[in-house]
Amino acid sequence: MDGNKGFTLVEIMVAVAILAIASVAVLRYFSQNLYSLGKSSASVKYSYDLKFYFTEAIRKRGLPITSEDYEDSDQYEFESSRYRYVFKFEDAPFVDDYDVRLLDIKPEKIDITVIDRETEKTVYRGEAYHLFKKRR
Repeated sequence: MDGNKGFTLVEIMVAVAILAIASVAVLRYFSQNLYSLGKSSASVKYSYDLKFYFTEAIRKRGLPITSEDYEDSDQYEFESSRYRYVFKFEDAPFVDDYDVRLLDIKPEKIDITVIDRETEKTVYRGEAYHLFKKRR
């Protein structure tokens, strides 16, 4: 019996169990990274358009009321092939705290929403503030 060299069944089962536990941890790590990568790449898909449409909404909002090209509205919506971008303008909440009326400017809060057109789910919601020259 001293000449038989090899592993017992118990030793093999322990080794397989340790290998299985280690592989589950590694696979979980990779799947979490793939999920994070997929989520971040989705935001890249609409971020370039979001910058463009945000600038366009600011430009439309800043035009004089007499401009015939654009409507005078508190909300502007734009659509790309996959997303809908909604910009809603309202008075900034801090206007009463500071006397900005003397500076001939009007601070406004902009609520920004990006909606996936296929699922109608909101994929981004944020806010920004902008100073506009007062309209006369």
